[in-house]
Amino acid sequence: LVPDQRGHGETGAADGYSFELLAADLGEFLDEHGLVAPVVVGHSMGAVAAYLHAARHPERVGALVLVESPPPFPQVRPIPERPSEPLTYDWRARVELIGQVNAPDPGWFGELAGVRAPTLVIGGGPTSPFPQEQMRAMAEQIPGGRFHELAVGHGVHREAPEAFVELLTEFLAVHGPDRQVAGGGDVAGSEAG
Repeated sequence: LVPDQRGHGETGAADGYSFELLAADLGEFLDEHGLVAPVVVGHSMGAVAAYLHAARHPERVGALVLVESPPPFPQVRPIPERPSEPLTYDWRARVELIGQVNAPDPGWFGELAGVRAPTLVIGGGPTSPFPQEQMRAMAEQIPGGRFHELAVGHGVHREAPEAFVELLTEFLAVHGPDRQVAGGGDVAGSEAG
């Protein structure tokens, strides 16, 4: 299952955009689909929503994969100029979320310690827009977290799909739904940005 984040895909524009709202939306999505303790995979802004949900509802996530997640440390990401062609997302979402990437809640890093699911943090290497040492620090803050770098940039799953799938498959072979004592065999992913 791959949910459209608010303001993306078929969800249409929303009244507001924040990572807290995206995390709450993810929880509602899991509830609506009866997903008890799924594997949650998030890329970029979807990864922030995923780790906030996993930290705040640790019993609700069976395993967690964070791909090129903006780290919960202040960043300097410029707000790009709005493209002239029609967009498949609400431009305001991008502007507001980049603002939160640049000035994240200072408590988010500490919240990572509340994640109880086995977690794989995947960084895109030197050409990533985010410091890899900060992603490594995220993985170290999460009990049961580990970091792996695929040096292909921000779009890890698009730029190196075979290596990404191999890494994900290896992680899920150990920590996936078939290895859980309780929970489900469900997978929910989240991507945007």
